[in-house]
Amino acid sequence: MEQAYYAEVTAQKHEEDMQKKRITLMTDHNRTQETEAVQQKATAEESEYQMPEEFNEDDVAPDSTAQPNFLTVDAMNSDRVYGNIKQYEEDHQRMNAPVGDWEKNSRWIVTTRIQMNDSQPNDFDSRGRTIYSVMGRPKPRSVGDIEHAPMLFARISPDRRFKQDKPNEFDNAYKLFNRARELYIALHYKDIASERDFITLLAEDEAVYRTMKGYNGPVVVDIKAVRRPYR
Repeated sequence: MEQAYYAEVTAQKHEEDMQKKRITLMTDHNRTQETEAVQQKATAEESEYQMPEEFNEDDVAPDSTAQPNFLTVDAMNSDRVYGNIKQYEEDHQRMNAPVGDWEKNSRWIVTTRIQMNDSQPNDFDSRGRTIYSVMGRPKPRSVGDIEHAPMLFARISPDRRFKQDKPNEFDNAYKLFNRARELYIALHYKDIASERDFITLLAEDEAVYRTMKGYNGPVVVDIKAVRRPYR
Protein backbone atom coordinates (compact mmCIF):
# COMPACT_ATOMS: atom_id res chain seq x y z
CA MET A 1 0.00 0.00 0.00
CA GLU A 2 2.77 2.40 0.96
CA GLN A 3 4.73 1.69 -2.23
CA ALA A 4 1.65 2.34 -4.35
CA TYR A 5 0.93 5.56 -2.44
CA TYR A 6 4.49 6.88 -2.86
CA ALA A 7 4.46 5.91 -6.53
CA GLU A 8 1.24 7.87 -7.01
CA VAL A 9 2.64 10.92 -5.18
CA THR A 10 5.86 10.79 -7.20
CA ALA A 11 3.93 10.55 -10.47
CA GLN A 12 1.73 13.49 -9.45
CA LYS A 13 4.77 15.62 -8.51
CA HIS A 14 6.43 14.72 -11.81
CA GLU A 15 3.31 15.80 -13.70
CA GLU A 16 3.22 19.12 -11.79
CA ASP A 17 6.89 19.77 -12.60
CA MET A 18 6.28 19.06 -16.27
CA GLN A 19 3.27 21.39 -16.26
CA LYS A 20 5.41 24.17 -14.75
CA LYS A 21 8.05 23.63 -17.44
CA ARG A 22 5.40 23.82 -20.17
CA ILE A 23 4.05 27.07 -18.71
CA THR A 24 7.58 28.50 -18.50
CA LEU A 25 8.29 27.57 -22.12
CA MET A 26 5.00 29.12 -23.26
CA THR A 27 5.73 32.30 -21.27
CA ASP A 28 9.25 32.58 -22.72
CA HIS A 29 7.81 32.03 -26.20
CA ASN A 30 5.23 34.77 -25.70
CA ARG A 31 7.85 37.16 -24.34
CA THR A 32 10.05 36.46 -27.37
CA GLN A 33 7.14 37.23 -29.69
CA GLU A 34 6.37 40.46 -27.79
CA THR A 35 10.02 41.52 -27.95
CA GLU A 36 10.16 40.85 -31.69
CA ALA A 37 6.93 42.83 -32.18
CA VAL A 38 8.35 45.78 -30.23
CA GLN A 39 11.58 45.66 -32.23
CA GLN A 40 9.66 45.53 -35.51
CA LYS A 41 7.55 48.52 -34.41
CA ALA A 42 10.65 50.47 -33.42
CA THR A 43 12.28 49.68 -36.77
CA ALA A 44 9.15 50.84 -38.61
CA GLU A 45 9.08 54.09 -36.60
CA GLU A 46 12.75 54.72 -37.30
CA SER A 47 12.21 54.23 -41.03
CA GLU A 48 9.20 56.58 -40.89
CA TYR A 49 11.29 59.35 -39.30
CA GLN A 50 14.50 58.95 -41.24
CA MET A 51 16.90 61.87 -41.43
CA PRO A 52 16.22 64.03 -44.50
CA GLU A 53 18.73 63.55 -47.31
CA GLU A 54 20.17 67.04 -46.94
CA PHE A 55 21.23 66.16 -43.37
CA ASN A 56 22.72 62.80 -44.28
CA GLU A 57 26.50 62.90 -44.29
CA ASP A 58 26.93 59.46 -45.88
CA ASP A 59 27.18 61.02 -49.33
CA VAL A 60 29.97 63.42 -48.36
CA ALA A 61 33.28 62.45 -49.85
CA PRO A 62 36.00 61.80 -47.28
CA ASP A 63 38.67 63.96 -48.95
CA SER A 64 39.08 67.60 -48.00
CA THR A 65 38.73 68.85 -51.58
CA ALA A 66 35.10 67.75 -51.89
CA GLN A 67 32.42 70.40 -52.11
CA PRO A 68 30.56 70.72 -48.77
CA ASN A 69 26.82 70.09 -48.61
CA PHE A 70 26.33 73.26 -46.54
CA LEU A 71 27.33 76.83 -47.18
CA THR A 72 30.02 78.12 -44.88
CA VAL A 73 29.94 81.73 -43.69
CA ASP A 74 32.69 82.60 -46.18
CA ALA A 75 30.81 80.96 -49.04
CA MET A 76 27.55 82.78 -48.38
CA ASN A 77 26.53 85.77 -50.42
CA SER A 78 26.61 88.30 -47.59
CA ASP A 79 25.54 91.17 -49.86
CA ARG A 80 21.98 89.88 -50.15
CA VAL A 81 19.39 91.94 -48.28
CA TYR A 82 15.91 91.18 -47.02
CA GLY A 83 13.42 93.12 -49.08
CA ASN A 84 10.30 92.71 -46.93
CA ILE A 85 11.27 94.88 -43.97
CA LYS A 86 7.99 96.79 -44.12
CA GLN A 87 6.00 93.56 -44.13
CA TYR A 88 8.09 92.21 -41.27
CA GLU A 89 7.32 95.30 -39.21
CA GLU A 90 3.57 95.07 -39.92
CA ASP A 91 3.53 91.41 -38.95
CA HIS A 92 5.53 92.18 -35.82
CA GLN A 93 2.88 94.68 -34.77
CA ARG A 94 0.14 92.13 -35.43
CA MET A 95 1.91 89.52 -33.31
CA ASN A 96 2.53 91.90 -30.40
CA ALA A 97 -0.65 93.34 -28.97
CA PRO A 98 -0.35 96.67 -27.15
CA VAL A 99 -0.50 96.73 -23.36
CA GLY A 100 -3.00 98.69 -21.29
CA ASP A 101 -6.73 98.34 -20.62
CA TRP A 102 -8.78 95.63 -22.33
CA GLU A 103 -12.55 95.48 -21.94
CA LYS A 104 -14.16 92.12 -21.23
CA ASN A 105 -17.65 92.14 -22.76
CA SER A 106 -18.28 88.44 -23.35
CA ARG A 107 -18.34 85.15 -21.46
CA TRP A 108 -14.89 83.86 -20.55
CA ILE A 109 -13.71 80.41 -19.51
CA VAL A 110 -12.98 79.80 -15.81
CA THR A 111 -11.35 76.66 -14.43
CA THR A 112 -10.38 75.72 -10.88
CA ARG A 113 -7.52 73.59 -9.58
CA ILE A 114 -5.82 72.90 -6.27
CA GLN A 115 -2.04 73.13 -5.87
CA MET A 116 -1.53 70.17 -3.54
CA ASN A 117 2.14 70.97 -2.95
CA ASP A 118 1.31 74.47 -1.68
CA SER A 119 -0.78 74.27 1.46
CA GLN A 120 -0.88 76.76 4.32
CA PRO A 121 -3.15 77.37 7.32
CA ASN A 122 -6.37 79.27 6.56
CA ASP A 123 -6.34 78.34 2.87
CA PHE A 124 -9.76 78.22 1.20
CA ASP A 125 -9.24 74.50 0.58
CA SER A 126 -7.36 72.45 3.17
CA ARG A 127 -5.75 70.32 0.42
CA GLY A 128 -3.74 73.23 -0.99
CA ARG A 129 -3.86 76.58 -2.71
CA THR A 130 -6.94 77.26 -4.85
CA ILE A 131 -6.19 78.72 -8.28
CA TYR A 132 -8.85 80.14 -10.61
CA SER A 133 -7.70 80.39 -14.22
CA VAL A 134 -9.69 82.80 -16.38
CA MET A 135 -9.17 83.03 -20.13
CA GLY A 136 -10.84 84.87 -22.99
CA ARG A 137 -10.58 87.48 -25.73
CA PRO A 138 -11.45 91.09 -24.92
CA LYS A 139 -13.22 93.68 -27.02
CA PRO A 140 -10.95 94.47 -30.00
CA ARG A 141 -8.78 97.57 -29.97
CA SER A 142 -7.34 99.22 -33.06
CA VAL A 143 -3.84 100.64 -33.19
CA GLY A 144 -3.29 102.35 -36.51
CA ASP A 145 -4.78 100.06 -39.13
CA ILE A 146 -4.32 96.91 -37.05
CA GLU A 147 -7.06 95.45 -34.87
CA HIS A 148 -6.00 93.52 -31.77
CA ALA A 149 -7.94 91.10 -29.59
CA PRO A 150 -5.30 89.00 -27.82
CA MET A 151 -6.10 85.94 -25.75
CA LEU A 152 -5.80 87.07 -22.13
CA PHE A 153 -5.07 84.71 -19.28
CA ALA A 154 -4.95 85.31 -15.55
CA ARG A 155 -4.41 83.19 -12.44
CA ILE A 156 -6.33 84.32 -9.37
CA SER A 157 -6.20 82.94 -5.84
CA PRO A 158 -8.09 83.69 -2.61
CA ASP A 159 -5.18 82.23 -0.64
CA ARG A 160 -2.68 84.70 0.78
CA ARG A 161 0.84 84.33 -0.61
CA PHE A 162 3.91 86.56 -0.94
CA LYS A 163 6.39 86.89 -3.77
CA GLN A 164 9.43 84.66 -3.45
CA ASP A 165 11.87 87.43 -4.33
CA LYS A 166 9.95 90.07 -2.33
CA PRO A 167 8.68 88.42 0.88
CA ASN A 168 6.87 91.58 2.01
CA GLU A 169 4.83 91.94 -1.20
CA PHE A 170 1.73 89.90 -2.09
CA ASP A 171 1.95 87.83 -5.25
CA ASN A 172 -0.06 88.69 -8.35
CA ALA A 173 -2.65 85.90 -7.97
CA TYR A 174 -3.67 87.14 -4.52
CA LYS A 175 -3.63 90.78 -5.63
CA LEU A 176 -5.98 89.96 -8.52
CA PHE A 177 -8.38 88.21 -6.15
CA ASN A 178 -8.65 91.33 -4.01
CA ARG A 179 -9.07 93.55 -7.06
CA ALA A 180 -11.78 91.21 -8.40
CA ARG A 181 -13.51 91.31 -5.00
CA GLU A 182 -13.55 95.12 -5.19
CA LEU A 183 -15.07 94.82 -8.67
CA TYR A 184 -17.81 92.51 -7.37
CA ILE A 185 -18.73 94.96 -4.60
CA ALA A 186 -18.79 97.84 -7.10
CA LEU A 187 -21.11 95.94 -9.44
CA HIS A 188 -23.41 94.20 -6.95
CA TYR A 189 -23.26 96.51 -3.92
CA LYS A 190 -22.47 93.62 -1.59
CA ASP A 191 -19.52 91.40 -0.73
CA ILE A 192 -18.92 87.97 -2.21
CA ALA A 193 -21.05 85.41 -0.39
CA SER A 194 -19.84 82.21 -2.05
CA GLU A 195 -17.40 80.72 -4.53
CA ARG A 196 -20.23 80.59 -7.06
CA ASP A 197 -20.53 84.37 -6.89
CA PHE A 198 -16.85 84.80 -7.61
CA ILE A 199 -16.74 82.35 -10.53
CA THR A 200 -19.84 83.99 -12.02
CA LEU A 201 -18.10 87.35 -11.76
CA LEU A 202 -15.05 86.09 -13.67
CA ALA A 203 -17.08 84.31 -16.32
CA GLU A 204 -20.06 86.60 -16.87
CA ASP A 205 -19.57 90.15 -15.62
CA GLU A 206 -18.05 92.95 -17.66
CA ALA A 207 -14.69 94.23 -16.49
CA VAL A 208 -11.47 95.88 -17.59
CA TYR A 209 -8.28 93.82 -17.54
CA ARG A 210 -5.10 95.85 -17.45
CA THR A 211 -2.01 94.26 -18.94
CA MET A 212 1.72 94.77 -18.96
CA LYS A 213 4.25 93.29 -21.35
CA GLY A 214 5.48 89.83 -20.33
CA TYR A 215 7.92 87.33 -21.74
CA ASN A 216 5.20 85.34 -23.52
CA GLY A 217 2.65 88.05 -24.20
CA PRO A 218 0.47 90.42 -22.17
CA VAL A 219 0.30 89.78 -18.40
CA VAL A 220 -2.83 90.73 -16.47
CA VAL A 221 -1.92 92.95 -13.51
CA ASP A 222 -5.25 94.53 -12.58
CA ILE A 223 -9.01 93.97 -12.81
CA LYS A 224 -11.44 96.85 -12.46
CA ALA A 225 -14.87 98.11 -13.43
CA VAL A 226 -15.69 99.44 -16.87
CA ARG A 227 -15.85 103.21 -16.74
CA ARG A 228 -19.17 104.43 -18.11
CA PRO A 229 -19.76 108.03 -19.23
CA TYR A 230 -21.99 110.11 -16.98
CA ARG A 231 -25.36 111.08 -18.42
